Amino acid sequence: QTTVNTVHQHKLNIEIFPNPSATYFELINKDGIQNAQCQLTDALGIELEHFELTSPKVNFGANCKPGLYFLKVLVNKSEIKVIKLLKN
Repeated sequence: QTTVNTVHQHKLNIEIFPNPSATYFELINKDGIQNAQCQLTDALGIELEHFELTSPKVNFGANCKPGLYFLKVLVNKSEIKVIKLLKN
């Protein structure tokens, strides 16, 4: 007898622009997911910002210096998506 484990994965329909950015990033939450946590980290993995998706649009990263950043999106404490961002 064969057992098949099904993994349910969230597919997030989010958009971030502008990327690269000179000022801030805007995240558009197209699916309206409200239980997602977002962590903005630098290239070394140091967390700079943390926010919850509570609205269709969120601005972030305004205080970041030019460089490479990553936005980790987590649903139920599981990493779902990592987005590379560039601030110039």
